[in-house]
Amino acid sequence: MKKRKLYSGRSRKTGLPPGTLVHIGDVPATGATTISSCFYSSAGYSEEHPTNFEQCIIAPGTPGVSWINVDGIHDVDLIKRVGDCYGLHPLVLEDIVNTNQRPKIEDYGDYIFIVARMINLRKDQSIETEQISLILGPGYVLSFQEGIDGDAYPQWSSYQNHGGRLPDLRPD
Repeated sequence: MKKRKLYSGRSRKTGLPPGTLVHIGDVPATGATTISSCFYSSAGYSEEHPTNFEQCIIAPGTPGVSWINVDGIHDVDLIKRVGDCYGLHPLVLEDIVNTNQRPKIEDYGDYIFIVARMINLRKDQSIETEQISLILGPGYVLSFQEGIDGDAYPQWSSYQNHGGRLPDLRPD
């Protein structure tokens, strides 16, 4: 049986001011960060896999809900751009890139921040978990995942094929 090391030594975050973005986690900071985007309203929905974050931004006041999913949180520059665009508190951004968070919910007035663990059952029947961070705001949902196989971002085609009630839903 493999023993887990409880103390990993000094953190790369030690001595830095609060709100500094440093990726802390077990998933290697390699590979591409991917972005998925969905917009839904009573008129229907659209799904995209843009090459950059700026292609996901919906004009404020647009009726409907925009869901942006970032898969691979080691790209701290991208996380900072998302935070700047949506006015996210620096400590929220810090919690997103630090994957050693306990599950929690925090109300920031304009949005709700949720951190949880997502459980994936692997093919060899072992269990793997990854941190998922959700931000629910007026007209948008932002989700951030570490990048382990398995996805919290829904399969929108099932709503189209089965007449789901997604267009009537709010971000929460």
